[in-house]
Amino acid sequence: MKVYALVGPSGSGKSYKALIVAKMIDANAIIDDGILVYNSKLIAGKSAKKEPTYLASIRRALFMEDDHANEVKEAIKRLNIDKILILATSKQMAQKIVQRLELGRIEKFIDIREVSTDSEIKKAMITRNKEGKHVVPVPTFEIKKDFSGLLIYPLRLFKRINLNDYIIAEKTIVRPTFSYLGEYTISENVLIAYIKNVLKKNPNIARILSINLAIRNNLLYIKVELILKFGCNIKLVLEKAQKEIKEEIEYYTSINVEYIHLIAKGVQV
Repeated sequence: MKVYALVGPSGSGKSYKALIVAKMIDANAIIDDGILVYNSKLIAGKSAKKEPTYLASIRRALFMEDDHANEVKEAIKRLNIDKILILATSKQMAQKIVQRLELGRIEKFIDIREVSTDSEIKKAMITRNKEGKHVVPVPTFEIKKDFSGLLIYPLRLFKRINLNDYIIAEKTIVRPTFSYLGEYTISENVLIAYIKNVLKKNPNIARILSINLAIRNNLLYIKVELILKFGCNIKLVLEKAQKEIKEEIEYYTSINVEYIHLIAKGVQV
C-alpha cells in the first residue's frame, strides 16, 4: 500500500482539499480525524469532531483506542486499499497514525501550501476560528446519522484538476461538539413547538391530545395522539403529517427523526 500525508495546521483547509489531493494521487481512501472514507463513503471509525473535549478529539484522531484502531485496520484490509491519503496537522501526527494503523511508511508528505493559496488558507482559518466550522470530506447523507444533533450542511465543490479532468464532490460542514464557541442544547419544548406548528397548519386535524418525545443514540422518537376532522382520509392525513414533521425537525434542528407514531384517537364533526 502507498501512503500519502496531507499536512498543515489545524483549520488550514486540509479536509476541504482532501478530495482534490486524493484525485491527484489517484487514491480512493482518506483518513481524516478518526474516520476512514472510501469512495466518498464513511466506511469505519469514529469522528474526532463528536468528542466532548478537545483532548478527547486528539486521542480519537490518533486512534489511541485499540477497538477504534482495529475497526479501521480491518476495513482497510477488507477493501484491499492500495493508496490512502492521511490528513494530519504535522508529520509527527501522520507518523503516529500510520503506526497505530500499521500502514507501513509514508511515501510522500504534501504540505497544504502546495495545494492551497495563502488566501485560501487564511479564509479557512477565519472560518475555523471565528465560526467554529469544520469540513468532513463525505457527502451529507453519508454522515447525517453519525452527526445527528450537530449543525451540519452540505458544501458542493467543482474543481478543475487539469485541462482534461475535473472533480465534482460534496462535502459536509459541521460544528463539532468540542467547539470553542460553546455547546448548545435544544429543549424538548422547542421540539414540541415545531411539531405543534406543523399539525396546526393541517386543516384536517381538529385537536392535539398529547406529544411524547424520546431521544436514544442521538435519534428522535415521536409519538402523537390526535383528533381528526370527520370525513377526511385518515391514512393520507397521517402520512402527510409524518412527512412534514420529519422535514421540519430535521431542517431546523439537525436532529435526525428515527420514528414518528401518529395515533388518531377519534374524529370530530
